[in-house]
Amino acid sequence: MAFIIPQRSLAQLSIDNSTSAAMGSTGAAFTNGFPALGINPARLTHFEHPDRRLRGTVAFAPFGVSASSNALSISLYNLIFGTEGKVFTEAQKQEIFNSFADVTRASNETAVTSLGISLNYADLGIGSFAFSIRDDAGANFGLNKDYLALLLFGNESFAGRRMQISDTQADAWWNRSYTVSFARFTPEPRFAKGIKKFAVGASVRLVHSFGYAGTERNSSKVFTSLSGDSVSVEANYRLLSSVSENFQSEQSFTPLASPAGTGFGADVGISGEFDKGIAFGAALCDLGAVHYTADATIKERNGLITFTGFNDLLTDGKVQAQLDSLRGLIEESSRKESFTVGLPARFRFGVAVRFDEWLEQSVPVAVSLDYVQGFNEVYGNSLAPLVGVGFESRHWPGVPLRTGLRFGGAQGFGWSLGVGLDTPYFAADFSTRNVESIFRGQSATAISFGLSMRLRFDRLREVD
Repeated sequence: MAFIIPQRSLAQLSIDNSTSAAMGSTGAAFTNGFPALGINPARLTHFEHPDRRLRGTVAFAPFGVSASSNALSISLYNLIFGTEGKVFTEAQKQEIFNSFADVTRASNETAVTSLGISLNYADLGIGSFAFSIRDDAGANFGLNKDYLALLLFGNESFAGRRMQISDTQADAWWNRSYTVSFARFTPEPRFAKGIKKFAVGASVRLVHSFGYAGTERNSSKVFTSLSGDSVSVEANYRLLSSVSENFQSEQSFTPLASPAGTGFGADVGISGEFDKGIAFGAALCDLGAVHYTADATIKERNGLITFTGFNDLLTDGKVQAQLDSLRGLIEESSRKESFTVGLPARFRFGVAVRFDEWLEQSVPVAVSLDYVQGFNEVYGNSLAPLVGVGFESRHWPGVPLRTGLRFGGAQGFGWSLGVGLDTPYFAADFSTRNVESIFRGQSATAISFGLSMRLRFDRLREVD
C-alpha cells in the first residue's frame, strides 16, 4: 500500500506488544514479565511462562506499526491516484463518493521501545522491577463527506443548504516516555477470600513530547446562499499546537531534541488467581497529562464569518481583499499560550485460563478475554469500548501460536495472528492485528505488524 491516510485508534491496542496484539489486544490477566508493561504492571510479578523461569529480561527494540482507514482501500487508492492528470467521469465520481463513509476516519501509529529491562524477585518477597524508554508517534483525522462532495461536484451541490464540517478533526503527536515500574505479591485481600497469588503493581513515567497538534473542539457549519453569491461560516473551533524548537527548522533538527511539552503519567494494576490456572487482572493506565510550552499556540474562534460577491466580476484587487480578510480573521483567532493535554487514560479488565495448569494435564493451551474502556480521545485513544478474546497454543515446544478477535473500539472488528520463538534465553514474537485485510486483497483498508525480541538471564530453574 503505497499511501495510507492516517480512524482514531490505538492507545487501547498496545501496537508494539506483539503478544497482546496477536491475541486480540488482550493481556490484563495473561501477559507476564516485561510484556506486561503498558497493559497491567501487576503481572510483572509473574515469569513470562511457567517453563521460562529467568529473573532478568532485556528487550531489543520491540516495535509496532499500524495504519487504517474506514474508506480508502488499495483499489480505491489506485482509482483516485493511479493515473497522473486523470479526469473522472460522472460515474467514477459517484463511485468514489459512495465508497466513503459520512465521516472518513483514518489513523497511523508507530511505537518502539529503545530500551527495556525487567528483574523479577517477586518469589523472594522483594518484588519485580522494570525500566523502559518508549517512543510513540502517530496521526489521526476525521473528514466530513461534504468536503468530498465539494471537491467532486463543486459548490453548486451546496447552494442554499448547510455544509456539515463539525466532525472534521485531526491530531498528531510524538511522545517519549521514561517509565519505572514495580510490582509484588501481597497477602490475600480481605475483600476477596480465596484469591491466590494476589499482586499489585504500579508504573510512573516522565513524558517528553516533541510535538503535538490537535483539534480540541469543532462544531463549525458552512452555509451557501441559493444564488451562490455568498458563504457564511459559523465558526466554533479550538485548535492546539506545539513543537520543539529543534524541529522548527532543518538546521536545528536533532534526535536529542528538547521537549515541546513535559508531563507525568502513572499505571496501577492488580492481579490474582481464582483457582490454579484461572487468573484475573485489572489496570488503570496512562493517568496524567502533558503541559506544552514550546511555541504553544491556541487558535480559537466562536462567531460568524461571511464572504460575499462571488458572482461579481473578480479582479485582482477583490481577490486580494478577500484573502486579506480571511488572513486577518485567522490571525485574530491565534494566540501564543501554553496548554495541557491529558494522556490516553483507559481501564482494562481481563481473565485468562491456562488449561495445562487448571486441568493439570499436558494441554498447552491458554485463552484470554479483556474489556478495555478509554476515557478520552487524545493520542489515539477512543471512548468506544473494546472487547478482545485471545488464544495461545504451545503444542509445538518453543513455537507459540497465537490468534484473537477484537470487537468494538475505534476500528471495530479485527482478526489478529502471531507466532513466536521461545527458548530459555531468547524469545521473539511477531504479530499482525489485521489478518482480515490479507483476504480482502484490493479492498484492504488496514495494515499492521509488530516484532519484539528479548534476552533472558539469571535462570531460576528450568521445567521441561
